[in-house]
Amino acid sequence: MSVLPGNGLKLEMVGVTDKGLLRERNEDFIRLIPEQGIAILADGMGGHLAGDIASRMAVEVIAEELLKQSVGSIEQSEALRVSLVKALEKANTAIRQASIDQPECRGMGATVAACVVSNQVVLSHLGDSRIYIFHDNTLSLLTEDHTLAQRYVNQGLLNAEQARNWSGRSLLLKGLGIDPVIAPDTQINSLAENCIYLLCSDGLTDVVSDESISQTLRATTDNLEDSARELIALANDRGGPDNISVILIRAKSSDYDHG
Repeated sequence: MSVLPGNGLKLEMVGVTDKGLLRERNEDFIRLIPEQGIAILADGMGGHLAGDIASRMAVEVIAEELLKQSVGSIEQSEALRVSLVKALEKANTAIRQASIDQPECRGMGATVAACVVSNQVVLSHLGDSRIYIFHDNTLSLLTEDHTLAQRYVNQGLLNAEQARNWSGRSLLLKGLGIDPVIAPDTQINSLAENCIYLLCSDGLTDVVSDESISQTLRATTDNLEDSARELIALANDRGGPDNISVILIRAKSSDYDHG
């Protein structure tokens, strides 16, 4: 754990990524930097060449840019939000340039979910990697998928269950490497003690329902490592058709004795 400046809370971060049962390689990539309050998850775009390269580039460029900006010492949430967006923009530019320069990487891209925790929690995402909050035994989705399926749901052309089972549910409208200019969704949340933030790739949410995720977190809330590994196991128990990545983040009081 690392102690957050200014509020005395200890930040606990756990991340697990798994290839799943059907994919030849893992095209998800995660990075945790607890001492700076940074967590990043990227999912190489399925069906695209060099997705694993894109996801690794996304995470590494975002982390490098956030560290360069010393976000761990930034206390104003709006400044943190701007720094996070700039980091995503740098990653987008880097991925697009690599796609141009390296023929074997042409067309690659990645989804991303990222957060920076200081006095508040600053979140950003592109694509269908999601961010949830688990508080008072209730799981709430904080992000909206940037997919054609979600657009159809918003337009009333599909309901949630139809969208979940639609063959084109993973068609992305936003992501890193897709367009020259990106418009990531961002939000700023208060940092509440004992809240758990969950960042995950669609390898989890495509096969594990929100209710099952919530039940798992309720049952394993005392140990985030157990929670993360149980969520991975659930996805694999349901076929593991895709790579699966999970990051869990929680702030506890400084006198909390974990375990």
